[in-house]
Amino acid sequence: MDIQIETLALEDITFAYEGQKPIFENLDFSVPKKSPLIWVHGHIGMGKSSLMKILAGLLTPQSGRYLLNGEDVFEMSFREFLPYRLAIGYSFESGGLLANRTIAENLMLPLLFHQLCSASEASERVQFWMERFNLTKVQNQRPFAVPGGQRKAAVILRAFIHYPQLVLLDEATTGLKEDALRAFVELIEECVLHHGLKHILFCGEQELPIRTMQVKKMEMSYHHKDTLGKDTSGAVG
Repeated sequence: MDIQIETLALEDITFAYEGQKPIFENLDFSVPKKSPLIWVHGHIGMGKSSLMKILAGLLTPQSGRYLLNGEDVFEMSFREFLPYRLAIGYSFESGGLLANRTIAENLMLPLLFHQLCSASEASERVQFWMERFNLTKVQNQRPFAVPGGQRKAAVILRAFIHYPQLVLLDEATTGLKEDALRAFVELIEECVLHHGLKHILFCGEQELPIRTMQVKKMEMSYHHKDTLGKDTSGAVG
């Protein structure tokens, strides 16, 4: 079943790791429909990575609601959430690749496991983007044997390879070489124009250097209520 993500919102979210004080309390946040790029920024320890994991469905807060198209994700079964999960791409800061698979196999896996396209189409898509990211020379190597910059490029590419509607990026540009960063910008622009990408939420110290889109900046602060309410948006360029 194909799902179109039309709305995304968090309502009164409170999250804490076991035995620790809450990272944020009563957090309210919604994604504007006409803001494809949202930069979540703030000081270290403000909960940016935790927020991304909640939005990806990898962490469950102590209270509050996570609404996709008005439906509470935390009340969904695994099967009910799966169509949404397939419409979301998520990139860890430095991990997320399977150690026992090659770079090419890691990129092929989500396409083949979820039967999103044929094996030949998956191979063609993966080869196309590996060439753009200069990964063909390491495609048959496992992640531990690949230099850090190329491994980071593969981590980023894996979040986009199934052409999701929503992408969540933790430390999006950290470790990317200049050529990979250019390919990354091209990937975003092409996915927005041709492959149904609606929103990218990213955190990190730097903005994504995209000149063709406006970046909406949302700051994580120490204020508990409406933690992401401070909008410091500005057009890039």
